[in-house]
Amino acid sequence: AFADEHKGVKVLAVFTHGHTERFLEQYQSKTSTRLNNISGEQLPTLLLSMVQEKLAKAWAHEQELGNRYADAENAAVQLNDQHAELTLVGLDVQRLRKVHDSLLDRISHLDLSKNHSTLRVAVVGEPQAGRSPVSPRRSMIGLLCLISGLGTGLAFVYVLDVLDDRFRSPEELRDQLGAPVLTVVRKLAALAESGAAAVQVHVAPTSVESEAFRTLRTTLAFSGGEMQRLAITSSEPSDGKTTVLANLGASFAQAGKKTLLIDADMRRPGLSKLFSMRGWNGLSDVLRSDQEIAAMCAERIRETGVPGLSLLPCGPKPSDPAELLSGPRMSDLIAWAETHYDQVLVDCPPMLAASDAALVGRLTDGVVLVVQPEKNHRRLVLRAVEGLRALQVTLVGIVANNVGGAGEEGYYGYGAGYGYGYGYGYGEADGEADENDADRNAHDERSAADYDDDADLPGQPSAPVSNEPSPPAANSATRPPAPRTSRSAPRRAA
Repeated sequence: AFADEHKGVKVLAVFTHGHTERFLEQYQSKTSTRLNNISGEQLPTLLLSMVQEKLAKAWAHEQELGNRYADAENAAVQLNDQHAELTLVGLDVQRLRKVHDSLLDRISHLDLSKNHSTLRVAVVGEPQAGRSPVSPRRSMIGLLCLISGLGTGLAFVYVLDVLDDRFRSPEELRDQLGAPVLTVVRKLAALAESGAAAVQVHVAPTSVESEAFRTLRTTLAFSGGEMQRLAITSSEPSDGKTTVLANLGASFAQAGKKTLLIDADMRRPGLSKLFSMRGWNGLSDVLRSDQEIAAMCAERIRETGVPGLSLLPCGPKPSDPAELLSGPRMSDLIAWAETHYDQVLVDCPPMLAASDAALVGRLTDGVVLVVQPEKNHRRLVLRAVEGLRALQVTLVGIVANNVGGAGEEGYYGYGAGYGYGYGYGYGEADGEADENDADRNAHDERSAADYDDDADLPGQPSAPVSNEPSPPAANSATRPPAPRTSRSAPRRAA
């Protein structure tokens, strides 16, 4: 009340009231003047813009409030998670604190002397340093090194044995293939490229290398079965089957048997190439023709230059060798050959390269498989043997070919026991025999598989291929020997 009656307050109130009235009058006058200046068309537009401006501000404010609400919500969730973690940590702290208090209480009430006698300690002796160090212990380290080295060596040998799947001995060949090893052929010395001069048994019949083929001949003769018709094959190309067949045929011929070689490898005719009869009329012409087999064979069988050894060449290469060999003409040809010859040997393609060997093997008394132990892989040879047995082809035995001599005894161990230290008494002096052996050893050794190469021989052009019968050579057999009346007729012993 005193303040309201104060003179200054009264003056200020009068002054404020006067100014307020003047401001209101001026605002009303300005508003009236502005409304008068605005026309009837501009007023709605102005009001609309004002409303839109306020609406935009309201939307912006609402969006800002929404963002603030989302931030506050996220912060509240994080705070809630942190609060839960703090609650769990607080519970763990309380639990550990209780455990700590319990342990302290137990320690404080622990009495070491209770139920125990008094603990007394006395010095028994002065400590002394040992003569040998406690660590490292050399004896133990050496023993561990020896054991680890031995284990590593055995593991290395086992890995080598797994990776190297070749045959290492004739016994291993016999046991794993389930067939006898008929003979072991050593590496042959370098001879002529073709003709009879390329046959080891014919050129050097008294040599150590030739003895292997005579052993093969004797083994076949006393094998206990009929071995007049034999097929020779291998598991892979370039195993030396053609060389083995040619030398075996020469060995039979030297024993007085009339022997016929048939080149049934119409894909790579190595036997015809060996005797320089590549491209001559031969087996393929006989199998394709409808003429009489005896007449056609009389025109196409050639003498090889080895006494008692004849050859029916392959003939022109056909496009269907398997069909020709599986036809009835092949069985008729072999039946005719066994009535005119004491021994019939058929050169067949490798088992894994074509099915021709199995087709011919079913028409003969058995198949001889040529294996190079240092070249052929075990799984391939096993596959070839399984293929023969699956077709019910008689496997006579295995010939280990191209094996190192006695002076080359190495990892595979085939050379031991096959170096003969004696000669043969065929009229030559000991000094001459030694001289001949020295001359043969001076030549470079050559693998028997070289004869199987399909390339043309240098200096021996192939004869032109013709369907007409080629003229007989000077030493050709014009007529086959008289036919035999029965297969059971006695023959000369090997």
